[in-house]
Amino acid sequence: MVPGVSAHLRVSAPVGFLRIRGANVGQLCRLPIARLVLSEHSVGSAWVETEVESAMERERRERRAVLFPIRLDPAVMDTSKGWAADIRRTRHIGDFSAWKQHDDYQESFARLLRDLKDR
Repeated sequence: MVPGVSAHLRVSAPVGFLRIRGANVGQLCRLPIARLVLSEHSVGSAWVETEVESAMERERRERRAVLFPIRLDPAVMDTSKGWAADIRRTRHIGDFSAWKQHDDYQESFARLLRDLKDR
């Protein structure tokens, strides 16, 4: 993940976003939403593909948004993979490609946080 985004979300995210209240240690839990960080490496990962397809099925079943994708580079926009095409067609992908520039990062993070809180 983009250095700092994970820690930044832990501090700023809505209650229940990264932690499920009442869960026992070791208990398997499904988070209410999933951050999807898209990059050249994640787009090429079979594990990520499986997790995305599972989350998209959950979205269809529950009729609510589960995936909140952000991208670090243009890989998701350029790939011909079907799951990535579905994401491009069905939702806004937060652009964190300029994450090394403080102001650009802050603007992208503020939008992501606003979108997560509005869900």
